[in-house]
Amino acid sequence: MKFYRPLLQGLIESLSLTLEQHKVATHVLESVFKKHKKWGSKDRKALAEAFYEIIKWHLALKKQLLDHEPNLASKMDYIVVYYLASKGFLFEEFMGYPEEDLSWINKAQALAAKSPFVIADFMKAKVYSNWNEFEQYSFPEALHVRLKNQHFMLLNYYKNSQAEAPLFIRGNLHLTSVADLQTQLKQEGFHTQAHAYIPFGLEVAEKANLFKTKAFQQGLFEVQDGGSQQIAPFLEAAQSGFVIDACAGGGGKSLHLSNLMQNKGRILAMDIHNWKLDELKKRARRNQCHNIETRWIEGTKTIKRLKDKADRLLLDVPCSGSGVFRRNPDAKYKWSDQAFDEIHQLQKSILQNYSSMVKPGGVLVYSTCSVMASENQEQVQAFLQQNTEWTLDNERHIEVGENNFDGYYMARLCRKS
Repeated sequence: MKFYRPLLQGLIESLSLTLEQHKVATHVLESVFKKHKKWGSKDRKALAEAFYEIIKWHLALKKQLLDHEPNLASKMDYIVVYYLASKGFLFEEFMGYPEEDLSWINKAQALAAKSPFVIADFMKAKVYSNWNEFEQYSFPEALHVRLKNQHFMLLNYYKNSQAEAPLFIRGNLHLTSVADLQTQLKQEGFHTQAHAYIPFGLEVAEKANLFKTKAFQQGLFEVQDGGSQQIAPFLEAAQSGFVIDACAGGGGKSLHLSNLMQNKGRILAMDIHNWKLDELKKRARRNQCHNIETRWIEGTKTIKRLKDKADRLLLDVPCSGSGVFRRNPDAKYKWSDQAFDEIHQLQKSILQNYSSMVKPGGVLVYSTCSVMASENQEQVQAFLQQNTEWTLDNERHIEVGENNFDGYYMARLCRKS
């Protein structure tokens, strides 16, 4: 396949916005596709795949290029052409480019022919074994310093975090069964398979745009990682209970809770971002989840008014996202010591202040999509030391790649009566 100039320029611009200006990758890609509506599906797919692969392997690409062309290693155009040439893409004639551009373009193509960037070799640790492991797997050193103290097998974590993320869906049991959903998707040309550890959902055989299916438009499923699907059941909410999802975001777990409660009881989905709750309202209507209401957290008064009210509270707190880097690779480049300190303080504040909404005898679940102890069990233990009316009932760690899931942590805490 040829990478034509508009496509090449769109890719370079998108990567510059994401990696140099730290824009959110998904938003950047949506924007470039809206700008170029005439691009065909093959062109869009090729650009999207290259976009995310270059983000995922950006530091390793730069490190490899430094050994050959140190003066060009930081040039985004050079990185992109070198990567695409390594993958076997062809280009239209570079007519109209200045002479100095033709020079580095020729160098990039020649280097790719001589020493291509082969992801499989990096994943097998067969090349560049003299590199530091965080360089080989394209993790920033500041993040590596934090990760290496987290008491897990770091090399396995890096490999799994750089692997391709699978696609899971969760069936909306208000409207269908998992078996019927699988049948309908098969009729629409999408093959799925059951998974032993997600009784409510399916694993999709290959990446596909499921949002255009009739099944999705009818509200029969939501896209949700298999690990994320473990959190709502962990809350053990009763059908008649009052449940608060206090960091609801777009509401994936609120929708799951509605399924588990069979549209009974009351679910209050809350967030500090009102626009996210607007999206949740749309999803709830499509899913026919009638027991969900939303409330914008305008300030501390919103929390104080709910003191001692909830039977169950879900705190899926903001975190580093270190469990989902294979899905959001741009996020790993944004962390600094200051950012880590800020997220730790935010988690501590949410757990301390929002827990007041749980009535005596009630339960809260604290969860993250992080694998770091500093964001998980250390936060929970610090909270328990300061709040003796709470006890730890159970906790669960899901490592990246475990059951093919992303990485998650969840702790169930009980407030004494």
